[in-house]
Amino acid sequence: MRPRCPITRGTGPGSSGFVQDITQRKEAELALVAATDALKASEEKYRNVFEAKNNPLVLIDAETRKIIDTNEAAAALYGYTREEMPGMDILDLSGEPEKTREVVDRRIPRVPLRYHRRADGTVFPADITIAYFTLDGRSVMILSIRDLTGVQQADDALRIANLKLNLIIGVTRHDVLNSLTALLGYNVILKERRLDPATEELLDKQEKLLLAIKNHIEFTRGYDDLGVKAPVWQNIKKTSAQAYAQFINTIEFSCETGDLEIYADPMLEKVFYNLFDNAFRYGEGVTKIRLYGEMDGTDLLLCFEDNGIGIPEEEKSRIFSRGVGKNTGLGLFLTREILAITRITVAETGEYRKGARFTIRVPRGSYRLLK
Repeated sequence: MRPRCPITRGTGPGSSGFVQDITQRKEAELALVAATDALKASEEKYRNVFEAKNNPLVLIDAETRKIIDTNEAAAALYGYTREEMPGMDILDLSGEPEKTREVVDRRIPRVPLRYHRRADGTVFPADITIAYFTLDGRSVMILSIRDLTGVQQADDALRIANLKLNLIIGVTRHDVLNSLTALLGYNVILKERRLDPATEELLDKQEKLLLAIKNHIEFTRGYDDLGVKAPVWQNIKKTSAQAYAQFINTIEFSCETGDLEIYADPMLEKVFYNLFDNAFRYGEGVTKIRLYGEMDGTDLLLCFEDNGIGIPEEEKSRIFSRGVGKNTGLGLFLTREILAITRITVAETGEYRKGARFTIRVPRGSYRLLK
């Protein structure tokens, strides 16, 4: 039995939607561990490790926030000499002093995005991993800093490309819908004429196909911003309630996630909208929908379940595929794609004839409790 809420507090990615280089991050974390272990063991061993690593490392007094020591890589990153940095306040290196103060005071072990400031005043994005321990009776911390400038530039370029692509898609959709409207009009004119039954039947089929095409094109309009805007922290209770409010129904909905937030694409509301829509359309006897959280190791599981008929085992692997479904066949497919932007997955884990359950797996660092 997995432990239910309370969900552990987590720290998360900040305010950018770029995909981080996992290999480089792991190298930085390993460098931090090595330097920390060496510092605990002996001054000589610490010095050798500190100097040998190319990863920027900074040793700080956790109480005063003053820099005790840095390596050459850190000095080069910030644009100071190694002699200049000892004695400086860590806030002097931050482009967001208040946020940095909070990280130090709360002893947060990892901050995937913060903006730091070089000696010449330029600001750059950084991934910070921190280790805290006691040295010679005083509390110290080692920071391992990874410059994310190149990653963010690539991310910005991708977002601009997506904006331009969406503009083209919007213009094209408008033109196609205009043509479809004209075709449907011609179809109506033809059906008003005296025609043989076989021709009338063909016109009816043609009209259904034209309306289906129009419906598919109109459906995509709601996903223009998919992946264009940076992911943000979103309150589950508020976002799911907004999605539920778009339906007129008598089905009870309860959300038991409290002040839980997850870091996801701004279209997260569409995820819940599609899950509600799926339950209302195909649930067969659904009278109650419940949303709650539970832990699975370091991952958070968000469970969206109903008390309807459920989904047969043989269909569970297909329902997230494009084109599967009685309506557009895109709802659950796009649900999966929206979540995947921030490495969140979704699967159907309910028991057939006892209800459907969509389990959204949120990795550590992408969920948090505010209170």
